Amino acid sequence: MDIDNKKIVTQVFRAWETGDRDLLEGILAESFTFTSPNDETLSRQQYWEICWAHRAEITGFELLKIIATDDDAFVRYNGKSSDGRVFQNVEYFTLNNGKVTSVNVYFGQTLSAPE
Repeated sequence: MDIDNKKIVTQVFRAWETGDRDLLEGILAESFTFTSPNDETLSRQQYWEICWAHRAEITGFELLKIIATDDDAFVRYNGKSSDGRVFQNVEYFTLNNGKVTSVNVYFGQTLSAPE
């Protein structure tokens, strides 16, 4: 089976942009975990409760670079928040059989602040 991990990762960001939880539900593995400087290894359920609760604060992403292999991907992007802030992060995805099994977020710089 030829799985396009770049496409899967792109769909994750589109789901966040549009608020399409159903799309994201279908992409995340049951054993999914999420880690960031603010969140230490959240389970899938905790991800929905903690991270998705802030979904409305994100208004868009500009995916700058995606490097994907058969089982992982790095994504560098600019994100835009509802307060007008633009920030740059990197995320490391692990994938298995078309599902995202984990995401580790590395926070970068704020590119512009709200006026």
